[in-house]
Amino acid sequence: MRLRPLYRMIACLLAIGLVAAACGTDEEEAPETTQAATQATTQATQAPTTTEAAMEGPQRGGTLVFARQLETNTLNPFELSDNGQIYAHELIFDTLVYADPKGGTSIIPALAESWEVSDDGLDWSFTLRENAMFSNGDPVTSEDVQYSLDRFANPEINTILPFLALGYTGTEIIDDRNFIIHLDQPIAAFLENISIFPAYIVPKAVLEAQGDAFWEDPVGSGPFKLKEWIRGTSISFEPNPYYWEEGKPYLDELRYDFIVDDNTRALKLDSGEAQVMESVPFTQIDAVGAMDGVTVLVREVTRQEPVWINNSAPPLDELAVRQALSYATDRDAINAAVFGGVGTIPNHLIPPLKYNAPTSEVAPFEFNLDKAKELMASSSVPDGFSVTFQFPAGSGQHKSLATVLQAQWAEIGVDLQLVELDESTLADNLFSYGYEITMPFLKWTSDVLVPDEFALLMTDPTEGGLDGFFSAWGNEALWAMVEEAVAATEERRQELWPQIQAAWVADMPWLNILWLPLATGVRDGVHDVDQDALGVYHFENTWIEQ
Repeated sequence: MRLRPLYRMIACLLAIGLVAAACGTDEEEAPETTQAATQATTQATQAPTTTEAAMEGPQRGGTLVFARQLETNTLNPFELSDNGQIYAHELIFDTLVYADPKGGTSIIPALAESWEVSDDGLDWSFTLRENAMFSNGDPVTSEDVQYSLDRFANPEINTILPFLALGYTGTEIIDDRNFIIHLDQPIAAFLENISIFPAYIVPKAVLEAQGDAFWEDPVGSGPFKLKEWIRGTSISFEPNPYYWEEGKPYLDELRYDFIVDDNTRALKLDSGEAQVMESVPFTQIDAVGAMDGVTVLVREVTRQEPVWINNSAPPLDELAVRQALSYATDRDAINAAVFGGVGTIPNHLIPPLKYNAPTSEVAPFEFNLDKAKELMASSSVPDGFSVTFQFPAGSGQHKSLATVLQAQWAEIGVDLQLVELDESTLADNLFSYGYEITMPFLKWTSDVLVPDEFALLMTDPTEGGLDGFFSAWGNEALWAMVEEAVAATEERRQELWPQIQAAWVADMPWLNILWLPLATGVRDGVHDVDQDALGVYHFENTWIEQ
């Protein structure tokens, strides 16, 4: 069996991207966390005093201002896929199924109220909710589903994540509410794959009539609809009166204010000009949490801090050199100095998703300077080498991390030349191999709750693949295991993914510095600012004490 080849993606595909929380079944061993991380999370997420209003339940009304780090530039999910876009269009659009808004690893009904799968895993029969409607009052029909999923599976339209339509051959319409999705091979992560943003269900008639203009004021079936969009400043939303969750949302208005600067967002939260603050800097969690009437929610998500290595640039093409860099990285020191102690030392090169091997099987990355020096001595550059290190300009966190790595790697003779670049240039350099070592993204996270997406994205060595996600690395044996795992039974997947993890780590094509949480500042009186296991905010449940 050969998987459908990956396609070249637009320049910001997973940059900063969707986030996914630390996953795993109850039987799986959770990744170990540092004492500092546990303490920080416990302190920061301490619930505010329960008010009488909170005990009485949700109240209607009010405007919630969310101080956002990233700007929304488009509402077309096929154009740009960073969180500036995703956190906006997730309010407007819905998928057939989605990750539980309250967290956890479950995929639950959204527009589809139920589904069944055939014994061979090739036919998925769905029934739409009777009250599934778009924000213009039109019902969501099987024809809209067929149209939307055909777009999802078309790599000329879905240039973002076409490979997640793996196996899809078409949608058979039974009637307005019932349809069958046909696959040409069983896909174990099928439900996860259709829960992501390129698989939004859109109104066929409206989109065909309006063309590209549709995305300026789109019609969706999510909890909100667009109210006003002031480019570069803010975007605001109002309730979708036809939303399928009766009585929701509770807010009269939700406004995202685009504020890049961390301190400015914090000041807005402190003054009450914003009720929610995105991306509280890790080293400022205590300070923001100490503000009068503010709680910082630190939520474990599958976010990581990767350092990309160009495996085609000598001496980085040598395994011993890449391993030496990892052993020379004191992640505990970085965690304390740069991330306020809230990170976790990983045992994988991707975020901690379902099937992650316990640390007893695949150990967390080790700081061992002697081992690093031994590896360098066995390499072609025993006395060290000079290499450029690119990172996002304007990010104090990344500058601090780069500076710490510069000092740590100097211990093994590596002269790290730091280069600050804007995100667009970083992305261009990554996709054109115009780098040696880089941190190309502000955030690197997952769109699904299982490792399939990352493995398909980052290990495909075939023609049409992404060359180890632009790292010039490949491993044919590892790819063969990935091919098997994506279509395997659940029992076989539980066997294969830890094996894939161990083989991946052994090759060390790039570095994973830490697994990191997300930190959100919330003012008292604002309730149920939910995030799903992917870190996506769900404001349909949010309400404000009046």
